[in-house]
Amino acid sequence: MGLERFLAVLVNLGVLILGLCVGCGEPAPLDKSLLTGEPCEPPCWQGLVPGTSTEAEVDEFLATSEYVEPGIEKSRYPGGLEIRWYPRWPRCEQSIFDVQDGVLQIMRMHVDSRVTLGQVVDRYGPPDQFAPGRRVLLFYRELGMMLEFRDDLELRPETEVVAVEYYEPAPLEDVLVAHAWGKGKPLTEEQREVLEKWLQGWHDWEGYGSVIREPPMLPPGPPGTP
Repeated sequence: MGLERFLAVLVNLGVLILGLCVGCGEPAPLDKSLLTGEPCEPPCWQGLVPGTSTEAEVDEFLATSEYVEPGIEKSRYPGGLEIRWYPRWPRCEQSIFDVQDGVLQIMRMHVDSRVTLGQVVDRYGPPDQFAPGRRVLLFYRELGMMLEFRDDLELRPETEVVAVEYYEPAPLEDVLVAHAWGKGKPLTEEQREVLEKWLQGWHDWEGYGSVIREPPMLPPGPPGTP
C-alpha cells in the first residue's frame, strides 16, 4: 500500500470514528453515586430530589452540571414537561427528567460505570419487587429507586445494572400512576383496569435466580413518551 493511500485510509477512519461519537461530547468523570451515595443518597441525585426540586432548579442543574452535554430537548405535554439530555459520558444514551406541575417527579439515567446487582444489594439490601419482560425491573420502595437490567432468564450477583430511575418514595401503584398519567391524578375505570394488569406483572423479590413469571407486564415510560 502506497503512503498516500495509507494516509487516506487513516483520514477516512478518523472521520468514521468522529461520526460515531457525534453528540457524546468529551469524556467527563463517571457518575458513581449509585454505589457511593455522593453527593446525596437515593432518591436524590446530584442534588436533585424528586417531589421537591422545582423546574427552575432542574434548569439550573442542566445549564451548569459537568455531567450534562449542551443541547437539551424539552417537550411539554398537558400538566408536565419531559426533558431529554445527553450525559458527557462515553455512552451515547439519553437521560430523561419528567417535571409535573412545576416539580421534578422522575429521573432516569443510564448507568455508565460498571455496577452489578450484587453491589447494589450489598449496599441497599434486597429490593421489594421485580418485574420480568423485555427488560427486568427491580423496585426499592423506601429508596424511591427502580433498577433496569437487560432481558435475561435469571438475575445473578454479577448481572450489570443498565439504568436507574428515581422517584419520591411511594408504593409501586403510585409510582406507576405517576409514570403513566401523572402524580396524584384520579383514574378512570379503564385506567384502573390497566393499572391492575400492570401490578399483576410485579412479584415479591425471592432472591437471585430465575425471573420467569407470568404475566410479564411492564410499566410505561414517563408521561409524553411512546
